[in-house]
Amino acid sequence: MEEYGLTKKLSLSVSKRNMLLYGAGKLVSLFGAQIYSFAISLYVLKLTNSGMTFATSLVFSMLPRVLMGPIAGVAADRIDRKKIVLSMDILCGILMLSFYGIAVLDEIRLAYIYGFSFLLTTLNTFFDVAIDASKPNLVDREDIFRINSIGQGIMSVAAISGPFLGGLIYAIVDIKAFLLINGISFILSAISEAFIDFGYNANSNESESNGKNEGFIKELKEGFSYFINDKIIFNIMSFSLLINFLMQLSITVPIPYFLNNVVMLSPLKYGIVKAFMPVGMLLGAISLSMLPQKEKLYKRLMLLMTIFIIFVFTMGIPMMSISMSADVIFIFYLIAMGGLGFTIAWIDIPLLSVMQRETPDEIRGRVFGLIGTAAIAIAPLGVILAGILLELVPMWLLPMVSGLLLSIRMLFFMKNEAIKNI
Repeated sequence: MEEYGLTKKLSLSVSKRNMLLYGAGKLVSLFGAQIYSFAISLYVLKLTNSGMTFATSLVFSMLPRVLMGPIAGVAADRIDRKKIVLSMDILCGILMLSFYGIAVLDEIRLAYIYGFSFLLTTLNTFFDVAIDASKPNLVDREDIFRINSIGQGIMSVAAISGPFLGGLIYAIVDIKAFLLINGISFILSAISEAFIDFGYNANSNESESNGKNEGFIKELKEGFSYFINDKIIFNIMSFSLLINFLMQLSITVPIPYFLNNVVMLSPLKYGIVKAFMPVGMLLGAISLSMLPQKEKLYKRLMLLMTIFIIFVFTMGIPMMSISMSADVIFIFYLIAMGGLGFTIAWIDIPLLSVMQRETPDEIRGRVFGLIGTAAIAIAPLGVILAGILLELVPMWLLPMVSGLLLSIRMLFFMKNEAIKNI
């Protein structure tokens, strides 16, 4: 009995230690990437004073996630994931240090920025797929929500403070010196991750399948086939992709346009509104990590999805009325964006945890590689369509129609027998 108790304590300590080390590594590398992205974007604008070159730099930093996601998935199932995670962070560090060396010897040219941004995002894509596929192996089953909450929390903090820190560093630190600091941060992240036990909660029978190379196309097809045929994974992801698409259509484009061009909010107030969604997500992630984890999630998820759809629908209400004052609209969107972010965290983290637990270890990399690619690829379509529709229909229709479409999709989602069992 005493031996069992000791084993259990050791089990918990390894799980908690892995979460702590994962959080430390994620914090350092993500902040480095976020701050670099913002600071280098400001540098491009100053260097060229051109919106087109700024947009091009964003394309070079996003395109690899679409192109490399499936390849990263296959790699994560073929190769030891710990080796991928460590090598990607080390290579990111070397990449930034090399950029620093080139900048000192020559200067920071636009071609260098495009090239290094593309390479950095490529390495980060392999890192993200490998670490997401590894999470169920890092912690005990009851801690999977918590490790995903930690990841979401860190992403939210980076989203809130990344632009501020990036602007601050850009203003007070030479951009070349920042490249040096960023390179060192990636190396420190790798050192932290080196102490994570990636095989702690892995199924030995599944782990043995890693490394069996059956040809890239065949392995990719296996991942796609599993993605399509698994009822839980497919239903969750098809609904999630629709949400991602409609968020661009109803939130990402119309609200900034409305607040800046119609309401004429000050840049400070607009910035506060924009920050309230990641603040809500951070609070949601923290609260979710502190509560006891339920095995059955169906009823809670349906309630939260209903609240989420109500928030999306009501985003259009101020757009319908010209009698609301700017201050009232400001307060309305503070509450709505914060509530939306909080609800998103309470939906996303459990659904991500379910998908990680449901997907077998030997195919998890490919499935999450495809999921990441689909999620990123669909977002620009929503942005483009929103831009077109803003010129053709009343603005308030975009969030309200999006809410209606989500309501219809949710009815099918909640009636699915596989979903009822989660």
